[in-house]
Amino acid sequence: MNRHGIKNSLITSDVPSWLEKWASLVLRFCEYEKNNIVKHLKEINPTYTNLQCELESKNILSNRISNIAITLDKVKHCLAQMKTDKPPLRKLTYREIFLKFDDNKNSFRLHLYGILEKLERSELKEECIKTFWKAADVNIKDCQTDEECKEKFMKVLENWKELSLLIRKIKSNEVHTEAISDILYLYAHTHTYFTPTEAYFKVNGEEIAIRKCEVT
Repeated sequence: MNRHGIKNSLITSDVPSWLEKWASLVLRFCEYEKNNIVKHLKEINPTYTNLQCELESKNILSNRISNIAITLDKVKHCLAQMKTDKPPLRKLTYREIFLKFDDNKNSFRLHLYGILEKLERSELKEECIKTFWKAADVNIKDCQTDEECKEKFMKVLENWKELSLLIRKIKSNEVHTEAISDILYLYAHTHTYFTPTEAYFKVNGEEIAIRKCEVT
């Protein structure tokens, strides 16, 4: 950040560590892009000289840095308005993840069961239902720690992976089995989830009058 003049100008004492880390990671990618984009520019514009490609890459980097600086300034303003220094997202605990999937009337589990019920009767369908219940029967009511919740959630993910492979084998006129299989496979390999931080509140701006002549 020092190299690009951001550290001294925008990373002040009131900037939280998560925002500083974000800026650092984005700048790291911008530098990577600059160091690798020259070859790409030559490929898409064979008439460009090496000097033209170098100048273009510097212009792209400069534009990226300007956008980062503007974004940092806007985020600092937003944090001041919200009177918080917390990040906009927080990581869910495994207990929270489990409950999101399993503990309400609109849960993923109920939707999944409804889809499996629509499948035409077959031995594979019965296998899918059995595998579904292996996952559905896992509960966290007796878990004392989040680590215990994690262990049980990992078992659920293994069942989802197995169910994904089973559903893919089924040809159905009622259900898009390949799509359901893909969704289950993605869920089975996703271990980290986030949710909005409660510290942020909704902001309502002033109404803007638009005249008819401005939209016709």
